[in-house]
Amino acid sequence: MSLHIISALPSDAPELQLNLPALQELTLCWSVICRRDMIISQSLSSLPCLHNLKLKGIRVDPIKERNIWAHLTHLEITLYRQREFFCFLQLCPNLSSLKVDFAFKDVVEALEPLTHTNLQSLSISCSKRDAARSLPDLFNALTLPNLRMFEARHTGVSHYEGLKALWTRSNCALERLIFGAGVRMTDEQRAEYLSLIPSLEIVLDPKRYNFFG
Repeated sequence: MSLHIISALPSDAPELQLNLPALQELTLCWSVICRRDMIISQSLSSLPCLHNLKLKGIRVDPIKERNIWAHLTHLEITLYRQREFFCFLQLCPNLSSLKVDFAFKDVVEALEPLTHTNLQSLSISCSKRDAARSLPDLFNALTLPNLRMFEARHTGVSHYEGLKALWTRSNCALERLIFGAGVRMTDEQRAEYLSLIPSLEIVLDPKRYNFFG
């Protein structure tokens, strides 16, 4: 039901041939970035029960074999293009939990508004400065009516205005806000968060460093 593959091989990592129709959870972790679009797509298409997918060090184009994403409920992934974030949200309508590391740069794309009705937990981290600067635009384009938990790491600041607009627009009952390593928040911003949602639990934990942890 669960399979974890950790590889220290270079980008010509071996092809995956997974014939495990009952597999529900899959982790693929490469120590170096490996572009395996076709191999990943072919492997996932043979896993009809897969609901939990974690990919690290693997570049995947979400448009290819788009039908393989529809049944996922939990996804952890690094994205190298801004548009991929919205593609995955569109292609994963049943997603309830998403952990994403933004590693893109040179952001120039205009973002169309997007509503995802099932997402309850969203954790974001930024490996590139350009990605962190793009977060206000990402927040302004999103509506997440069922969001319950939001976590940020390495975003520089808490992006108070963008998050406030996101929660107000979504009319969501947010319960928990977590700021990990590399996120700054002032006492005034904390007070403003609590004035917006008095029951909100705010966690400041600089030990939350590793995105994939």
